[in-house]
Amino acid sequence: MTKSIEQQIVELVQNEKVDEKIKLRKIDFLMNFLKNDVNRLYFGRSILCYAEQSCGDEIIELLKKYGCKEKYLDEDIAKKYAIMAHKICDESDEISENQVEKIKELFVKGASIEHPDKDGKTLLMKAIEKDNLDLALFLYEHGASTNIEDHSGS
Repeated sequence: MTKSIEQQIVELVQNEKVDEKIKLRKIDFLMNFLKNDVNRLYFGRSILCYAEQSCGDEIIELLKKYGCKEKYLDEDIAKKYAIMAHKICDESDEISENQVEKIKELFVKGASIEHPDKDGKTLLMKAIEKDNLDLALFLYEHGASTNIEDHSGS
């Protein structure tokens, strides 16, 4: 799967190994491709939100020059997307590649990664139970906690 421009920029701003001047040039280059979509959310946050956590003033000013704003997804919408992801996960005993892609799309839109189902299970728990390493790694790499227990204490 090809990485979106937003994903490339977010990964770049979070990469502490890349020199700030190189980041600045690469971000400037990539921002030209976003045009009117500079505030599209990636995992429920705008690019500027990611940059403010890990970049210097020059990069933040560059993003603002392109019109980036600090934006977060509404919590109710994030929960709604998470519920949709749980329903997809619960459709069958195994999680198909197509289902994994649909679930990933919901997280890119901003689904709450820790929102549990009625039994207290997170999607990471379900991915592990259903032996879907691709989905489990995706959720873990995007911040899913391994320290949450469901209602039965598992």
